[in-house]
Amino acid sequence: EGRVRSSSAGAERLAGCPSAELLGCDHAEFFGDTERNAGIPAALRREADLHGRAEFEGWSLRRDGSRYW
Repeated sequence: EGRVRSSSAGAERLAGCPSAELLGCDHAEFFGDTERNAGIPAALRREADLHGRAEFEGWSLRRDGSRYW
């Protein structure tokens, strides 16, 4: 479904918010406009549906809008 189902202290540091706020978020929220417009979140969701998992290496967004690799 593309929703965060689990979290960790490392995920909290990367995302810049507590796990309680991460749980249930759509994974597309962690991508910038460029990546969303390129269809990356949707492609990852399709890949996960087909293969049970998907991986991405690239820029992601923190809650405050800053980016991390």
